Amino acid sequence: MAGTIVMDSPIDGAHRILAIRALKAFPLAVSVSVAQDRVLAPWRRQVWTFSLIAFGASAVIVSLLLALARRSREVDRLLVESRVARESAEAAQQRLLEQMVERERAEAALQQAQRIEAMGQLTGGVAHDFNNLLTVVIGNIELISKTAVDSETVERLEAMRVAAERGAALTSGLLAFARRQPLSPRAVDLNAAIARMNGLLHSALGPRMKIEIRQQTELWPAMIDPTQFELLVLNLVINARDAMPDGGVVTIETDNTRRGPTMHAEDPPEGDYVVVTVRDTGVGMAPEVQARAFEPFFTTKPPGSGSGLGLSQVFGTARQSGGGVEIDSTPGKGTAVSVYLPRARAPVGSALKPPEEVVEVKSGEAVVLVVDDDSAVLSTTAAILKNIGYSVLQAESGAAALALLDSNQSIDLLLTDVVMAPISGPELVRRVEELYPHLPIIFISGYSAPVGLISDGHCLIRKPFTPGELRRLIEAALAESRLRASAA
Repeated sequence: MAGTIVMDSPIDGAHRILAIRALKAFPLAVSVSVAQDRVLAPWRRQVWTFSLIAFGASAVIVSLLLALARRSREVDRLLVESRVARESAEAAQQRLLEQMVERERAEAALQQAQRIEAMGQLTGGVAHDFNNLLTVVIGNIELISKTAVDSETVERLEAMRVAAERGAALTSGLLAFARRQPLSPRAVDLNAAIARMNGLLHSALGPRMKIEIRQQTELWPAMIDPTQFELLVLNLVINARDAMPDGGVVTIETDNTRRGPTMHAEDPPEGDYVVVTVRDTGVGMAPEVQARAFEPFFTTKPPGSGSGLGLSQVFGTARQSGGGVEIDSTPGKGTAVSVYLPRARAPVGSALKPPEEVVEVKSGEAVVLVVDDDSAVLSTTAAILKNIGYSVLQAESGAAALALLDSNQSIDLLLTDVVMAPISGPELVRRVEELYPHLPIIFISGYSAPVGLISDGHCLIRKPFTPGELRRLIEAALAESRLRASAA
C-alpha cells in the first residue's frame, strides 16, 4: 500500500527513523538554504565580479609584462646596434683621423720635395750665372798673369785665382744639390771604397772619435761616381763628428735592400739598392731642423763652422745617381743618415759609358768658331783661344753662327754654349751636323752636362775652365777628327 513502510529488521527500522526525521527536517533545510542563497547571492556576484576583474587585470598585467619584455628585448637590440654603430663610427673616425694625418704627412713631404726642387732650380740657375762670372774672372786672371812681371802683381793675381777657385767649388756644391753636376757613374764595390778611405776618415774624425764599420759581406755593387761617393761619405762623417762635440762613436754600415712602390715624392724609386748608413751618438735633430736638413746653406753650426752644403750635396748626388736619402734622428740620441744607391748590374769597375780617351797632340793652325750669348764670356773665351794660338771667330747667337759657317768653309771646330736663346746650343748642333757632319763640336756650359740636351758622342767643358783644360779638349777633338778623315 502506498505510503506504507515495511520494516524487516532492527537496522532497517533505524534507517527508517532517520529517514522520517530527514523528511521532517527537509522543508526547514530547504527554507534555510533558500534564505542563505538570498543572503549570499550578492556576495557571490561580487566574488565573481572581483574574480573577473582580477582575471582581466592579470591578463592586462601579463600583456603589459609581455609587451615590456618585448620592448626590453627591442631596447637591448637597439643598445647593441647602437654600441656596434658607435664602435664602427669610432673606428671609422679613427681611420679618418689616420688618413688625415697620413695625408698631411704626404702633403708636407710633397711640399718639402717641391720646395727642394724649386730651390734646386734656383740654385742651379744662380750657379750657372755665377760660373759665367767666374769664367770671365779666372780667364782674365790667366791672361794677365802671362804678361805680369811684377812679383806683387803676380801674388795678387794668385790670390784672386784662389778666391775664384773657391767660388767655383761653391758653385759645384750648388750644382750637386741641383743635380746638375757632371757624374761618371760606374759599378763600385762600396765596401772596398770605404776601406780605402779608412785613413782619411780617421784623420777627419780626430782622436776623440771612434769609428766602427759594419759591412754586408755579400754586398751588391752600386752604380755611382766613385769620387762623388767618397765626398758623400766624407760629408756624412764630418757632420757626424760635428754633432758629437764631446766625442762619441761614428758607425758606417752597408747593406742590400729592395724598396717597393714609392709612397712619397721624395722616396727612391722601386728597385734594388745598396744602402750606406752613417750613424752618430750626438745631439740629434729636432723635427723642424730635420725638415730643412737638405736645404743648401741651412746649418745649425756656429758662424764660420760650416757652409750648410754638406747634406745638400749628399742629397743631390744620391738623387742624381738614381737613389735617395733618408734621415732618422731623435734629439739627444743621435742621427742616422741612410743613402740609397742603385744596384749595378755590370761588373765592378765598369763605367756606365766608356770614358773617352784624351789624345794629346800638337795642333797646327786651327780656326775655332765660339758661340755664346754672354758677351763677356764670349770675349774672354776668344782671348784665351787666341793666346793659345788658334784663329777665332765669334758669334753671339745660333743664327750668327750658322751665317758664319755658311760664309767661311775653313772653320775647324765649333765651341758653343748650351743654354742660349732663341736657338739653343743643342739645336744649333743639330742643324750644323746636318750641313757639316764631320765638323768637331764641343759644348761649353755653366751647368754640368744637362740631361737630355747633349747627345752622345759630344764633349763638354764646364765653366769656369782654365786655358789648359780648354786646350786639351780642343786638341783631342781635332786629333779625333783628323783620324776619322784619314781613315775615310
